[in-house]
Amino acid sequence: QEGTLGIITSATAALSALALYVLGRKGNTSHIWPIVATGNIIYAISVIILAFAFGPLAVLIYMDVVTISKSLRFSPAYSITMEIMDEESSSGQYAYLCDNEISFNAGRIVGLLLILFFSLYSQELSLRYLPIFLGIIALASLIPLRSMIKSLKNNH
Repeated sequence: QEGTLGIITSATAALSALALYVLGRKGNTSHIWPIVATGNIIYAISVIILAFAFGPLAVLIYMDVVTISKSLRFSPAYSITMEIMDEESSSGQYAYLCDNEISFNAGRIVGLLLILFFSLYSQELSLRYLPIFLGIIALASLIPLRSMIKSLKNNH
């Protein structure tokens, strides 16, 4: 069944790329927060489906939704970060970029440690419930993103 999974994953990635292309061509900075919020809400729904209806179909739904929601969540949010960097003075630009990369890598390390910790206890527990923590963090990330967008609008 790996062939079917590959086809579904590829089709989802193509759909995600198409959605990102359309959003990039038609969207502007006023659309960023609703796009990211939609991606985070869709991700949270898939996490709930995975946790409470755990099985092959729920995992497939989760994997497909993650592919789509990842592009909806990260690409627009990253463009805001780049715009803020452009607004800052040129001397602090590299420090801001370095801080951004350190934050990403710290998040990856914490995520890896959580996966290892939960996997030592139970693999099913980590596969089933760890994404709930990620969904909560994704929804909580909307708060600083909204304030970043407001500060960017105030500077213009």
